[in-house]
Amino acid sequence: MVYYYSATGNTRYAAELIARQLGTGCADLLGRIKNADYSDIRSDEPFVICAPVYVCMMPGFVYSYLERTAMKGSRKVYFVFTSGGYAGMSGSQAKALMQRKGMDYMGHAEIKMPANHIVSDAYPPTPDDECRRRILAARRQCREIAAVIKCGGRLTARHVFAAEKAIIMPFNPVWTRFCQPSRDFHVTDRCTGCGKCARVCPLNNITMTDRRPVWSSPCAHCMACICGCPREAIEYGDITQHKQKYNILKYVKNMPLDEPAELFRGGTAHINGTEIYYTVCGRGRPLIMLHGNGEDHSIFDSAVSVLRTHFTCICPDTRGHGKSAPVKEYHYADMAKDVTALIDHLGLEDVVLFGFSDGGISALMAAARDERIGTLIVGGANTDPEGIKLNSRILFDMEWMFTRDPRLALMSNEPHITREELARIRARTLVLAGEKDLITEEHTRNIAAAIPRARLKILRGEDHGSYIVHSRKIARIIERFMKVK
Repeated sequence: MVYYYSATGNTRYAAELIARQLGTGCADLLGRIKNADYSDIRSDEPFVICAPVYVCMMPGFVYSYLERTAMKGSRKVYFVFTSGGYAGMSGSQAKALMQRKGMDYMGHAEIKMPANHIVSDAYPPTPDDECRRRILAARRQCREIAAVIKCGGRLTARHVFAAEKAIIMPFNPVWTRFCQPSRDFHVTDRCTGCGKCARVCPLNNITMTDRRPVWSSPCAHCMACICGCPREAIEYGDITQHKQKYNILKYVKNMPLDEPAELFRGGTAHINGTEIYYTVCGRGRPLIMLHGNGEDHSIFDSAVSVLRTHFTCICPDTRGHGKSAPVKEYHYADMAKDVTALIDHLGLEDVVLFGFSDGGISALMAAARDERIGTLIVGGANTDPEGIKLNSRILFDMEWMFTRDPRLALMSNEPHITREELARIRARTLVLAGEKDLITEEHTRNIAAAIPRARLKILRGEDHGSYIVHSRKIARIIERFMKVK
């Protein structure tokens, strides 16, 4: 299992490439770090920990997290560090920490990536051509690292001399404490108050006041906020006003066809207190596809085989389903928040969101709150349990009496989406239902009528999922609505 923390995408890129080569999972530690979640992490294969380098050492919050978290399963652990060119004594730190935890330290690798510390003129930005060169070199190096891990070998890196350590050890804490002020961060009029900066801050030191971020101390100078702002509305004094805000996505999206697929082949996102598994296939405008109750992402395999030509198809297993982590309770509001958090996690804009059945409910709720969703398509969705035909409701209630499955209780008790909420949806919208759907046609028509400028299509001869589940029909419907040729 590969675990990583990444602020501007460099470390994440390396982590997901290595995970793909190893054929294993990949999990973001940001949510755990932010929530002080020190519950056990587990890997039945050797652990691979990927982290950036801050001031010649491992980020303090990453080190603290690993120090306090039990690592279960395999006793072997590898480290991979990304930096602008000098990893300092990060490897020495990792080795000492893992030995204290009783782990078998299998060495570390250092990957040179584009520099991203844009808040200081002491570190010149990496030119575009050099950024691309470093990213492509990192891709090759990740394959080599994975090959060593596969055969159980040890990773090796440059030896750090005692003289270097003697300089770094006192320098790091002094610089971190006195030379990383947050007071110069501010936003311009381009800020929309989306709150992404607060969500990506690993130290929880950004709060939203009147829809504007306020920075407090200490600050890690991780660059997640300033480089991850979707509107590039964050500046640092007058230093960054004419600098490019570095994010790896700006480079990999224009690389050869297989590059974005390697970046987002799939993995696990630790968001909203749970772990969401997702797969990604294709290239083009991002298309998130949400399955229904009791299903998983595989119901879209047939549709994705068509849609991947024009879209980057992102298919998560919703919380408590498929390969995502189990949960005790199910609520559509949580699932809608997961959609928004996944958009954050993947750094997406202008999203096409398709939801089927329960996925359609979550999609409606997410689109009412997130302007990054530019197109919305829902099939077989309802905004109230009363929208389900009576005979189906009776069957669900009877099944729940025998099984006590909380997913059935969800359908009987939720959602309760108001017409006012639907009226807030600004995405271009298509509302679908089958002629023989378990949602009443009147209810489906009311949903379409409540969403501004929404289109409605009742599919003759189809039932609730016949045109969606393991079917290419939905792919053709999406393509026609998106005017794909």
